[in-house]
Order: sequence, then C-alpha cells, then structure tokens
Amino acid sequence: TNLTHLTWYRVWIVAVNVQETTNQQLMSPPSNVTRFSTPPKPSSVPRNVHLNVTGVSATITWEAPLDVPRTVDTYRVVYFNSSSSTRWQRIGYEDVENHKSVTLSNLRPYTRYRTTIRAYLGDNLWTRLVSSIFTTKQTAPSPPLNINTERVGARFVTVQWSSPVYTNGVVRRYRVFVQSGSSSPSTNWQRVNETLNAQTQLTLRGLTPVTTYSVWVAAINVDGDELISDLAGPATFTTIEEASSPPRN
Repeated sequence: TNLTHLTWYRVWIVAVNVQETTNQQLMSPPSNVTRFSTPPKPSSVPRNVHLNVTGVSATITWEAPLDVPRTVDTYRVVYFNSSSSTRWQRIGYEDVENHKSVTLSNLRPYTRYRTTIRAYLGDNLWTRLVSSIFTTKQTAPSPPLNINTERVGARFVTVQWSSPVYTNGVVRRYRVFVQSGSSSPSTNWQRVNETLNAQTQLTLRGLTPVTTYSVWVAAINVDGDELISDLAGPATFTTIEEASSPPRN
C-alpha cells in the first residue's frame, strides 16, 4: 500500500527461517526481480482541451495533467477520421515537446475527426488518454461537371449538369450565369438564375430567338455565408427561329 502512482517498482522475495534456540533469521537468496509500474490516477490526463477548427485544419491546445510525479517529456496527439458512424481510421499522429498545442493540417472539409492526447513521462510511463471529436467546417465546393443543354427552343433552354466531385459540405443550390455573344466569363451577366434546391437542371425562359448564348454554373454551400465554387463552363447553344404565325383570313 501507499505506493506512488505512475512509478516503477522492483520487488524481491526471500524465504526466512528462524532458529528457535537463538532466534536467528536464516534468509534464502532473493528471487528473480519483479518489476511493475503503478497505474495513473483518473485525473492524470491532459486538461482543458480546446479546438479551433477551420475547413482544412484544427488547432488543439491543452494544459498539463494533474497528479503526475514527474515532468512530461512528450505529448502524443493521434488523429482519426470517421469512415462510418462507428468506425475510426487512424490517419496520423504528432509528437509535441516543450509546449501544449498542435495544428493538424491538410484535413478534409466537412469531415468528422477524433483526436486523442496522452502525456509521456519517460521510462515507459504515460497518462490516460483524453479524447475529442470535431467536424471540420464547410468550404466552397469544386465546380460542377458535365454542363450541357437540352430542349433548345426559340425562347427557352434546359441546362443540365452533374454534382461536384468534392462537395466539401452540403450543396444547397446552384447558380446559373447566362451571357449572349461571348464565351468568356463576365462581371456584367445578362441573366443570373438559381435553382430552388440542389437539383442539377434548370430551364431558362425569356430568351431571344436565333441568338447564341453561353452558360456557366456554380455550386453553392452555405455555412453562415455563401461558399461559391469556381465557375464551370461554358456550354454554348443557339436558340432556334420562332415559328411564324399563320396568315389570317
């Protein structure tokens, strides 16, 4: 009893006989040494963990554990991402000396991560783990793909596209930019339309017959502010001639 936590001990055992007439103790040679370490206290964990999370990084800070018998040599921060709601895949670790913070970089946007922090005291002694779970923020998605036009009429066209490869969050809607007479993006668009949700097609109406148009599409995530992808396009089309009205009488 009364051992110190997180400490190595050596134990020898000897057998003792006592002569009845002289009360002399006769001891055997000591047994082979047994070495063991005592476990850490429940409070022996890095404390007050704070996270500052962006879309691609997480800065983690903490304070030294209480109730440790010696100075911490190293902190090890291990991080995992979530391949499902219950499975974690280890993707890396950082060993930190002389300070109590680390920045994890090159994370994926809008992805769930778990981190563990453990303090190492040297001589194969370490504290308990402290664990944190966080989700990186959304960022702008990559551009939509495969823009094409269907059902080109005299005054309308249906534009279709595919979702971005990297949504980097939840795509809420798409914005469709229309310009006539030029295949270069402009700051003075002739028309700007939006889908009501994340549907990947939109019918544009009110066009001019026999006119060439170019169309670009951007994907939009919303995380407080709009996060807009680069433009995808252009898809170019020409409206057809409007049918003449039949002569009267």
